Amino acid sequence: MQMQAKILVVDDELELLELYRELLVPLGAEIMTLSSAKAALQLLDKEDFDCVLSDLKMPEMDGLNFCAGARAKRPDIPFVFLTAHGDWKAGLQALRLGANDFLEKPIQSDELLKVMSFSCEVGLLRRKIRLELQNMADQKNASAMQVQQILKDLSQIAWARNLQSLG
Repeated sequence: MQMQAKILVVDDELELLELYRELLVPLGAEIMTLSSAKAALQLLDKEDFDCVLSDLKMPEMDGLNFCAGARAKRPDIPFVFLTAHGDWKAGLQALRLGANDFLEKPIQSDELLKVMSFSCEVGLLRRKIRLELQNMADQKNASAMQVQQILKDLSQIAWARNLQSLG
């Protein structure tokens, strides 16, 4: 079964959110847009995303603080930042926080698709690995629980036989 990539797009400008959604449609991903980094951080507690596209400059919480908070919850999620022309210092800070890339506004649609396609592939692969590891851990735990139950049953049988031999 083919998994569909999930992208979280965060920008305080609603027109840009809609533009990014339209530009990302060719990726065939599920796209969630939010205009608040705080709301996005809360959403990361409930939903799993394969990559994040975020503006750097936003009210309430900027992109760098959003990235730091998101990394605390999901250290492996690929981040791509959007930065205003000439804001290389903030872009460099984003890369130091672990961002995969940053794009300069105004963005070129082909560049956005290329960067986000790669980030989604990486994020989707990481999600698949995480799910597979979780399945393996669950199976191991289930096996361990089965062994514990068998040992408990054997112990009860042995105890019952000891009682029978005594009585």
